[in-house]
Amino acid sequence: MILTSYNPFLATLDMIESRIFVQISVPANIQIVFTMMAIGGFIKPLEVSDGAKALARGMTRFISNGARAQFSTWTSGL
Repeated sequence: MILTSYNPFLATLDMIESRIFVQISVPANIQIVFTMMAIGGFIKPLEVSDGAKALARGMTRFISNGARAQFSTWTSGL
C-alpha cells in the first residue's frame, strides 16, 4: 500500500497486475494451477454425490485395527 500512496484499490490492482499475473505466466506455476483445477474438478463431484461417504463406509468393513489401516494406506499409495 505504501507504493500506491495508501490507496487500497490501487494496491489491489497493482498486486494483481504486477505480481499475480506475472507469477501465473511462469510455466512451472501454470502447471501447478492446472493440476489443482483438475483435482478440484474431481473432488467436487465426489463430494456432491456422496461418493466419499460411500467409500468410507465400505472401507470400515475391511479396516478393523491399526495394522489393517496402515496396510490399506500403504496400498492406496501404490
